[in-house]
Amino acid sequence: RAEAETKERAEEVLEMPPVVEQRPEIDDVISDDSSGLEGLNEAKHVFTDISRGIDDRTRRIVVREPSGVLRQATWPERDRMCQIYFPIEGRKLELPNMLKSEHLPVVFEQKRHVDVLDLANVQCNFDSEDSSLDSP
Repeated sequence: RAEAETKERAEEVLEMPPVVEQRPEIDDVISDDSSGLEGLNEAKHVFTDISRGIDDRTRRIVVREPSGVLRQATWPERDRMCQIYFPIEGRKLELPNMLKSEHLPVVFEQKRHVDVLDLANVQCNFDSEDSSLDSP
């Protein structure tokens, strides 16, 4: 009887967390200067506005491709540049092995569910592709 009452109260209090859509991909070409710049360099050049007080989501980050195309940075490129210039404590540039799908079964077998959640909370943006961790 007490267990049934507890379950009833828990159902009243517990709520489903909101579902957040993944960030839309960024595929925005600013200019195509391939006729004048193609072949001059083999590396990509990333230009980042490092002004203080700008939200990382709206920060201007562009990439000049070796082909001469100037485009908006993709989300992984943006995340990397923001972590380099404005590091978040505990966050690594690369996804830690513990969060990679091939390692998750072992981690869960070791009953380290809380560790995975804590690390995912620090490492991944809530709407990034990396935040949808799934085991194989």
